[in-house]
Amino acid sequence: MFFFIPIYLPGFQSGKNLNRKINSKFNDISFYKLKKKTKPLIQCNKNDWNLIEPNLRKSYKFNIDESVEKSIVKFQLVENPNSFYDFCFINREYLNYCFLYRLTAFKLRTETDLKIKRQTKKIEDFRKKILNNITFIDQPVSQGLILGEKRIKEILQCSLSEKEILGKIGDDIPSISCFWVVLNAALSAWEKKVNVEAPQSHPETYVKLKKIKKIFSHSTKHQKMLVLELKYIDTVLYEKENLAEITNHEADIIEGIRLLNSQLEKLPSNSYAPLLEKTLLINNQILEKKFGSIFKNLNNFGINFPLSKIETNSRLIEIQKNE
Repeated sequence: MFFFIPIYLPGFQSGKNLNRKINSKFNDISFYKLKKKTKPLIQCNKNDWNLIEPNLRKSYKFNIDESVEKSIVKFQLVENPNSFYDFCFINREYLNYCFLYRLTAFKLRTETDLKIKRQTKKIEDFRKKILNNITFIDQPVSQGLILGEKRIKEILQCSLSEKEILGKIGDDIPSISCFWVVLNAALSAWEKKVNVEAPQSHPETYVKLKKIKKIFSHSTKHQKMLVLELKYIDTVLYEKENLAEITNHEADIIEGIRLLNSQLEKLPSNSYAPLLEKTLLINNQILEKKFGSIFKNLNNFGINFPLSKIETNSRLIEIQKNE
């Protein structure tokens, strides 16, 4: 028995025919080579924790124009815990605040309507199951971001050569991607601080962050390993390229940015909200350009609450250069 059944609308064909390249997102196989002794919150049916089979990914994968309501219905169709984990993993970018808030709205509606009040517990259990899976899926990324913050702090607090800085960025896709996220979150937070406060209390830190960004951007090795969606964001933010000029692997970029947004939504807002504001704007601009007037039917993948103004310094701003 479903607790919510929307009117089924045919998927937009444009979402089915986009060029898609498997393994483009950083939240992928490199993050999930876990040891067999690791016990997940939800048991997965892959004994060696390798990447989910491509055929399974294809059959489970949502179209990029999937509505929130239709996504909820599809998740309810998966009853087996093992398959449910795989389904969450493959469609992690759709499990965002918009999705979770919609579930909360359904729950509140059942609590005030005696005819459907019996559905309240089902919604609570379903939401809890979603959150448990998200927690486990996101563990490697969360750990990677913690390590990324540590590496950037070490760079800022020591006088390192360019070669030493490059050595701190990382040697694999997960560590490089997490370093990129932390670095750009710190830069975004500092840019916001610079625009609000004058004079700056610690300008040296901001200058050094920009230097790190420049070194990172000019490193052929690391740029080759940087995933598509992060390269795309760099191009839009720093090279001021027109969105229409970037068309290769369009589905990968859209899904990757959505995944990044769903990760950033969970992180401390005083550190990552400035970057999230930028990536959400890019995401919505892409969707509006791609789907035009149909865009409003995609539930505008944004945050359903206003981002609070930063009253205190970002934690990433607090990572200061030693004077």
